Amino acid sequence: MKHFFLALTLWSFVIGTSSFAAVQPGGDLPARLAGYLEQHRVRAEKPAGALEKFKETVAVVERRPDPPASFEYFIFGIHLHRAGLLAPEQAKRWEEMLARQSPVRRRWHDERNLVRCLFERARWDYALADDAHAALVKCELERWLDLRMAWMFEEEIASHRFCRDAWQILTEEQRRKILAGEWDGHVKKSTGHSYESWADRIVTRALGKPQDKVAFDRTVAAQKAAYATPHERYTAAATRHRRVSFALDVNSEDMVIASWREVDRAFREIVQAEAEAIRALCRAGYASSPAEMAPKADQAKAAIWREALARFAAAQELAKFIGIISN
Repeated sequence: MKHFFLALTLWSFVIGTSSFAAVQPGGDLPARLAGYLEQHRVRAEKPAGALEKFKETVAVVERRPDPPASFEYFIFGIHLHRAGLLAPEQAKRWEEMLARQSPVRRRWHDERNLVRCLFERARWDYALADDAHAALVKCELERWLDLRMAWMFEEEIASHRFCRDAWQILTEEQRRKILAGEWDGHVKKSTGHSYESWADRIVTRALGKPQDKVAFDRTVAAQKAAYATPHERYTAAATRHRRVSFALDVNSEDMVIASWREVDRAFREIVQAEAEAIRALCRAGYASSPAEMAPKADQAKAAIWREALARFAAAQELAKFIGIISN
C-alpha cells in the first residue's frame, strides 16, 4: 500500500499540469535531484563547526552598525557608481569578476527557486491529503523541504564566494569606508525577505472565498499566533546571518556556514508552520471534500509551474534533468 501510494503521488506530480511537456514519469524524483545536486555542489569539504565556535567574532560583528543591505547589494551598487569609487584597474577587475560570477549566481538562484516550486506543489498534496495518508504525504513534503534547503545552502556558499572575490579587489581604505557606512548611499536598502505568513492568501487565491468565513478567520488568527514565535526566531537568525556575512574583514566560509545553519533551522520551522496552516485553512473554511477541491489545487500547481518556467531560465539544465523541458 505504501509503495502504491508513493507511486500515485509521483504520478500525480508528473501529470498535474500540462507545463510538464516532456516529463518522463516514474522513479524517485527527490532522490534523483539529490544525486544531481551531489554532482554540482559548490563546496565538497567537510561541514563547518557550530556557530558557538565563532562566538568571539560574532560578538565583534554584533557591536557594529547594522548594514543596510547584504554585501551583494554593495557589489552591484559599486559597479553602478564605479567611475567615482574604483580606480580604472579596479573597475576592469570588477567587470571581469561580475562576468565570471554572475552566471553562477543566477544559476543557483534560479535552481533554488525551481526546487521551491517543486516544494510548493507538494505542499498542495499535503494540504488535501486525507487523514489516513497525511503522515505519509508529509514525509514526502519534508523530503522536498530538505532539497529546498540543500539548494539554499549551496546558493549561500556561492554568494559568500562572490562577495569574497569582490572584497579582494578593494583597497583597505575602501573596505574601511564600506564597514563604516560611508558608501551606504550607493546601495538600495534591503534586509531580505521578511517571510510573513501568507497561508490565508495562498488558500483563497486557489480555492476562492471561504464558505465558512467565521471558522476560516478564527483559524487564520490561531495559525498566525502559532507562527509568530518561530518567525521571531527566523528574523533574529536571518538578521545575525546578514551581519556575519557582511563582515568580510573578520568572517570566513566556515563561519558563514555555521551562521547559515541557524537560519536553516529557523526557516524550516516557519515553512513547516505555513504548510500546516494551509492544510488547516482548507479544512476550516470549505465544506468541499479534498477530492472536490483538487481541481482548483491542480490549477494552483499549474500556476506555480508557469512562474517557474517563465522566470527561472538560468535553471534550464536542472529543468532538462527532471524532464520539464526537452533538449
